[in-house]
Amino acid sequence: MVLLISNVRSVVLQWVISLMMFAMGTIHQQPAFLGHPYFPWDAQDVLLTTTYMLAGYYGFRLLHSLSHKYLLLLAISAFSMLLIHDQLTQKINFTLYLKSDSLNHTGLALIAPLILCLGVVLIAQS
Repeated sequence: MVLLISNVRSVVLQWVISLMMFAMGTIHQQPAFLGHPYFPWDAQDVLLTTTYMLAGYYGFRLLHSLSHKYLLLLAISAFSMLLIHDQLTQKINFTLYLKSDSLNHTGLALIAPLILCLGVVLIAQS
């Protein structure tokens, strides 16, 4: 993350690189490395979490300038309840467990953690 922010000046290019890394991490689930079943040093997780970290890096700067935080928190709560409801009624089967490279829905893996973490941060600031 530090290398990306330090060496790539364009914010758009930083996002493109991090989203490409995310795509590579979701496409290649549980890759083998030199005959071993797991990739070393959690490098597989870095591909996925770089986008989350970049969102946190730039999102934290924008957090103070957000207006209507309570409306945003209400929308995040509605999204969370819908996600929980759909998971419990088995309309979706969303799994994101980085430790075991378990991921079955790329779109939700990209947005759900970011939205839920934003909700936690907004609750903590209230």
